Amino acid sequence: MNLDQMNTLLEEAGDYLGVDHSFAGLLRIPEQQIAISIPYRRDDGSMHTVPGYRTIHSTLLGPGKGGIRLHPDTDSEEVQLLAWWMTMKTALLHLPFGGAKGGIAADPEDLSSREKENVIRSYIDKLHPFIGRDTDIPAPDVNIGQQEIGWMMDQYEKHHADPYHATFTGKEEIIGGAPGRVEATAAGVVQTIECWLEANNKAVHKQKIAIQGAGNVGGICARILSEKGALITGISDSSQALHDSSGLDVEKILTHKEETGRLQKTGGKEPDTIFDADCDIFIPAAMENQLTEKTAGRLQASLVVEGANGPTSEDGDKKLQERDIDVLPDILSNAGGVVVSYYEWRMNERKETWEKSRVQKELKSAMIDAFERVHDIKQEVNVPYRTAAYYASCRRLADVMEAKGLLASG
Repeated sequence: MNLDQMNTLLEEAGDYLGVDHSFAGLLRIPEQQIAISIPYRRDDGSMHTVPGYRTIHSTLLGPGKGGIRLHPDTDSEEVQLLAWWMTMKTALLHLPFGGAKGGIAADPEDLSSREKENVIRSYIDKLHPFIGRDTDIPAPDVNIGQQEIGWMMDQYEKHHADPYHATFTGKEEIIGGAPGRVEATAAGVVQTIECWLEANNKAVHKQKIAIQGAGNVGGICARILSEKGALITGISDSSQALHDSSGLDVEKILTHKEETGRLQKTGGKEPDTIFDADCDIFIPAAMENQLTEKTAGRLQASLVVEGANGPTSEDGDKKLQERDIDVLPDILSNAGGVVVSYYEWRMNERKETWEKSRVQKELKSAMIDAFERVHDIKQEVNVPYRTAAYYASCRRLADVMEAKGLLASG
């Protein structure tokens, strides 16, 4: 999806909801866009500069909320679109947050650990006036994990006292993180799969599942689903894909990946072959625009569940619709991370500590409620799950606009 498609979708949602055309206008332009230069010192003592970005798309429902990514292809338009997606996601899950996103345009493969820390701390030195626990709350994203969030939190607190430690989520538990946050996105993906299977009178046991990506989302999905009795018939990372129609040894593969960086020492097939895997369900959990018209035409699955943000291109989505393959969209299926981020923020604000079992119970309930909202609209209007999810998000946003007097009446 690009920004033009985003605007078209907003107009279609407004027509479905029967609201004034100002609805789309209020969501078309981000509230704030920040572009900064990030100077940092290399290990050889030289100074370099890379671009950084942060977009707050909307604070209609609450403070901005969204991750920060570290990737060489990050640019202003990508961050703007991802921030819009976060607005849709938080609205769909009925969270008291708006949408935001940030990025640093650097390649982590070209940075030592010290250089990466220097870049991230410098980014926060520039960004700190614009973020805060009541204004904009960052979190992990691509190539940013708990360690990097810890650096951000420490650097931010050099500029601002934050006794609640609520400005960042995705932290380690020892500094205020929520138990279960690392696996939350994957847990949400699995829960939406179970909801869809139940709606179609099926069970997860013996379902054949292929997963593109073996990181925090894909790898953990593989573990959870395997434990529930599903057969993981294909899994890939950036260097290879493994296949077995009778089910792979998930624990062995992921342990090898954690220890060596590879799914398997030798062998395997080209990563692209994951689209040919023998499967009932396909989970794209890598990067954006992986399911194109060509790759979507190769899938054997009857269900696609988006574990990554924006993994399906516009032509890929059309191809999946032509083939009557259901797609559970990213703003629904991978929302587990932001849901548990909300629990973390709430814990910090109230100085509470939750047990992991409570986090898991609350997350399950939130994902089931969101799926049911989307499924009901799909049945009512006879539209794809993606369209139904956006309609559900826009309904929430329009209701708040009307309550605040932002839409024309009559």
